[in-house]
Amino acid sequence: MDEKLELYEDIYKKKFSFGKNWQFFLKKLDNKKIELAKKSLTDFTKLKNFKDKTFIDIGCGSGLFSLCACLLNAEKVISIDVDENSVSCAKYLRNKFKINPEIWEIKTGSALDSDFLKNQGEFDIVYSWGVLHHTGYMWKALENVIPLIAKDGSLYLAIYNEFKGFPNSKTWAKIKKFYSNHGKIIRKIIEMGYISYYILGLLAHGKNPIKYIKNYGQKGARGMSFYRDAVDWLGGYPYEFASTKEIIDFYGGKNFKLITLKKAKREGCNQYLFQKND
Repeated sequence: MDEKLELYEDIYKKKFSFGKNWQFFLKKLDNKKIELAKKSLTDFTKLKNFKDKTFIDIGCGSGLFSLCACLLNAEKVISIDVDENSVSCAKYLRNKFKINPEIWEIKTGSALDSDFLKNQGEFDIVYSWGVLHHTGYMWKALENVIPLIAKDGSLYLAIYNEFKGFPNSKTWAKIKKFYSNHGKIIRKIIEMGYISYYILGLLAHGKNPIKYIKNYGQKGARGMSFYRDAVDWLGGYPYEFASTKEIIDFYGGKNFKLITLKKAKREGCNQYLFQKND
């Protein structure tokens, strides 16, 4: 990695820790959430299981989806994250579910380190959900994952949508930067403000906030937690975004075919499933 990127990595590691956030989530992880996460993978990839498939998770976070790939009988799973706390989360799950380390490898590494990624080999499924837009060099990271994808392999990608309404994506970038540069008390105030804003939005749309929060992660079928997702959203800085056209054109120009697209509401993540054609 060049000096500029190395410097960025040093700065990034001192900022918000996604892994530290997801350590709290794992304390309440249950079979229902795991089944929801597994279903989200099989539904989107249109595969009943991952038997005979290799799977790499770029930015594994809590490690939940790497675990799901193992439980779906993937032949080989590799989890990669730049955050040591996320690496610890994945190792915790591997130990808890007694997955053979030869099947599930867990490594510290960066999506910005092209040499590191190239050394991992090629995979049937490359998975990177809500990660590459936090690198500070999103388009480089999007380029770097391409060599990981085997012939006829798939890229399952989630990237923040460029939202031009209110508040727009540029405004959210300022809020996230402010949040990431302050201590616990200020962060808690911002978190409460964000949750209040979210609840008011639910009420404005005639939804029951208590019921929505209680059932959060079920409707979205990813098994995640409302509060931990809120902290993850606010703490997610650097923060970049792109329109669906920009992402589709980017990979279309590199001989990828779009198989599935799930568009986000507002500033959420657009989800893409691309297939490599060469």
